[in-house]
Amino acid sequence: MRACRSTSERFIVKCNLRACILAAGFVFASPSFGASTCTIQSLPILGFPNYDVFVAAPTVTSAIATIRCTGSGSLPSFTVGMGQSATSNSISGRQMAQQGLGNTGRLNYNIYKDGGYSSLWGDGTAGTTPLVVTTAGLNTQVPIYGKIDPGQDAPVGNYKDTVIMSVNP
Repeated sequence: MRACRSTSERFIVKCNLRACILAAGFVFASPSFGASTCTIQSLPILGFPNYDVFVAAPTVTSAIATIRCTGSGSLPSFTVGMGQSATSNSISGRQMAQQGLGNTGRLNYNIYKDGGYSSLWGDGTAGTTPLVVTTAGLNTQVPIYGKIDPGQDAPVGNYKDTVIMSVNP
């Protein structure tokens, strides 16, 4: 079954779009807080709805990651970073690649810290910033927002990218 279709009269691109997020966790030790460990309990997959090149509005999605912090110390906050796109090797210019042999299509997208899509989510490199979570509990839910800008002339197909999500207490 093919997830994408094109209608010949408008050349609409409708796709199954995913940005997969992989996890990286870190252990934190500080004399004032003791030792704490944070891990990503549930990894989100940003499953975008069908993208249509003729729709003037952006294509958006959201997901939730659950971060679990445990240990002997009190942890008042932690940071969550989103790394570069595996397709474009960039944070500010993340791209999804068309899947399948010989497919060369790309769709520009990005991951944001807010539902208004104004704060790009990075990992602290190349002028980007991670998300600082200040109300850290045992299990903290962290929302993730994705957006594909409109007007991209992309071939019909399935698109995918992988991004590393890191937690640093």
